[in-house]
Amino acid sequence: MTDHETYVRHCLDHIASLADQAYEDMTGDWRETSEAYELLKVDLARHERERAAWRVALERDYLDPLWRRLVDAHLDGEARKAARPALWKPLSPPGPAPEPRPRPAGQDRPEAAPPGARAVGVAPDPEGIHTLG
Repeated sequence: MTDHETYVRHCLDHIASLADQAYEDMTGDWRETSEAYELLKVDLARHERERAAWRVALERDYLDPLWRRLVDAHLDGEARKAARPALWKPLSPPGPAPEPRPRPAGQDRPEAAPPGARAVGVAPDPEGIHTLG
């Protein structure tokens, strides 16, 4: 190998390690590998297939039924909540409005002040701001 090939291999090896891959897998350069590495690669591929099959079985046999039960329980709870009356709804049909209670003698409502009348204790301000007088 020339110096340039060694330099390029070193750079690509560093990039492959940053990507968490083997140099050979990333570049396809298998010239300097041994047969043991080929056997390891086959073993790693078998391990990945077994792990994927285990994950599918776990999701199918455990996680999916568990998820369905949780969703069903949530939907049942929401249905029960919707079936009972809300706190703000009247339990009996509304009837006629109650009659207003009469006020005791001497507590009649004061008449409304005529327009332009001044409130006691408030002096008009020429700029439109009221101050206590």
